[in-house]
Amino acid sequence: MKLDKRGQVLVSFIIMMPIILLLLVIVIDLGLFGVEKRTVDDNVKTAVRYGVKNIKDENIENKIRALLIKNIENINDNNIDIDVSNNYVKVGVNKKYNPLFNISNNLEINATYYGSINDSKIEIKKEWLDETCKRKSSFSYIC
Repeated sequence: MKLDKRGQVLVSFIIMMPIILLLLVIVIDLGLFGVEKRTVDDNVKTAVRYGVKNIKDENIENKIRALLIKNIENINDNNIDIDVSNNYVKVGVNKKYNPLFNISNNLEINATYYGSINDSKIEIKKEWLDETCKRKSSFSYIC
């Protein structure tokens, strides 16, 4: 007796299709998260650069806040931390990311940069919490 093997590919495809779709959804969601993270980082760096260039302005904190609210979607005053002193500007933004497919609700974007003028150049540093050492670190950008 010979077995009929017609339809095996169709059954395999139907079994694998949900797994392939789930992986595709995860890749799309992580890609969108990466784009949003990059957008927030770029806008915070721009705000720090603007703040350092105009550090003498009395109303600089409000101008930086308005710049961030205008350029970053779904953000308000409570999510923005600005510290301006004589020689540096520090800007931090915390934004909750709403995934497109609601795979994880706990994604949050945190971006904190500070900048100053050293030797006539604007120096911008990224600040983050080093989870292994529980200390703050920085990474420099020189403009």
